[in-house]
Amino acid sequence: MHWPCVLAVASVAILVFCLAGGPAAIPFPAPAAGALNVSTVAVGSAPTALVYDSGNRYVYVANTNSSTVSVIDGTAVVATIPVGSGPTALAYDPANGYVYVSNTNSSTVSAISGTVVVGTAKVGPAPTALAFDPSNGYVYVADTDAQGGGHLLDNVTVLSGVSVVATITVGYFPSSVLYDPANGYVYVAVGGSGSVVEISGTSVIGTTMKLNSPGALCFNPSNNAVYVANFGSGVVSEIVGTALTANITVGVDPAALAYDTTNNYVDVVNFDSSSASVILGSKVVANVTLGLFPSALAYGASDGKMYVADANPAASIGTIWQVAGTTLSGNLTVGAEPKPLGPQHMTYDPSNGDVYVANVASGNVLAIQTGPPVSSTTTTSTVTSTSSKATTSTSSRTTTSTSTTSPTSSVTMSTQTTTTSVVTTSTPTGQPSSGLTPIDTFAVAALALAGVLLVLTALLLRRKRGTGRAPGPSGPTP
Repeated sequence: MHWPCVLAVASVAILVFCLAGGPAAIPFPAPAAGALNVSTVAVGSAPTALVYDSGNRYVYVANTNSSTVSVIDGTAVVATIPVGSGPTALAYDPANGYVYVSNTNSSTVSAISGTVVVGTAKVGPAPTALAFDPSNGYVYVADTDAQGGGHLLDNVTVLSGVSVVATITVGYFPSSVLYDPANGYVYVAVGGSGSVVEISGTSVIGTTMKLNSPGALCFNPSNNAVYVANFGSGVVSEIVGTALTANITVGVDPAALAYDTTNNYVDVVNFDSSSASVILGSKVVANVTLGLFPSALAYGASDGKMYVADANPAASIGTIWQVAGTTLSGNLTVGAEPKPLGPQHMTYDPSNGDVYVANVASGNVLAIQTGPPVSSTTTTSTVTSTSSKATTSTSSRTTTSTSTTSPTSSVTMSTQTTTTSVVTTSTPTGQPSSGLTPIDTFAVAALALAGVLLVLTALLLRRKRGTGRAPGPSGPTP
């Protein structure tokens, strides 16, 4: 056998394999997330919704089974507020500083100022979703049972403060409501009718039909489009104004959407295919494999990553996945989830850099410290090439948690946590910022092997030239 030729061919093959991006097709488990400070905050029974109040920097939690709203300051519950029966959704009105709570079982909406209920509005039966329209100061409430079980003519109730100003018929089972700042419309996903209804003020101005169980909604400011997750078809629909502009095939049963401000992506979690699809415009640019039944996600502006929570009923522990652009960059074990129903909602608090996760089965909220507050981050940027930018941020965060004893709140131990973090991000590549990825490591090893083979090839060729010919049966030729 002509060993120099064999070794040379092998070396070239490995080099071509590396340069062609072959290792990218090899699945690797996600690396463990970096050191993140995770706190568990005990709230009421079945926390199902979260909202951030930028006026007082509190996070509000709707506890469905307790019929209360917990108010969290950092990692401490500062108040527990009794509301109507079965609160399921929250919305913040920055114009008057109210947090609105839809009470599904009592068919009311409570308005909270700080830690006090200041008013209650009677709306249609079973309100389950809310949205605030800053252009007119109205709150839109999706009522899901206006016909007492007939489910043919469900309504959206329009509130000004706690006064009803209009009732708008939209169809069967409206489940999500979203405000579009580009055109001032309010979009209502009507799952039972397979449609999205567009509302301006108190009038219906359009209806997008022929959708399949539309649910979650998300606005993309980079193209002024509204994205609709069709849970029944594995499709995300794109709507601009009142026009359906694209149907984008994703995974099985898309359940939730969130916008990535760093990359202008819209991420969708696919509940029954254990993945997240990353959409740019009207195209899927990546499908990221996750754990079983991803059900909620939130974008962390502190580190530029998307955080995704699983709802795996068979798992004894919960997992939060980190997605950086189109890359799975880490996972975080977040503790036991003792009942077969996982996280329902997530939100981001820019005042402290925390991502909050509502664990409906555990009766608690996780506060994940993802980085420094976005309003006080000191950033130094250095352009290293025409296609990438390196950013390093250093911050120190001190949180003091205290509690008071009241008839409606539980006693929480006083704690003080000091966290110093150094966050390094790289845009727009989306690769993890700490060390080499497994794919990078594989490529380096392959290139090293190619180099060794090339060295051996050179040595064999040199030896052959030095001897003139191969040794005969009787030994070397003199």
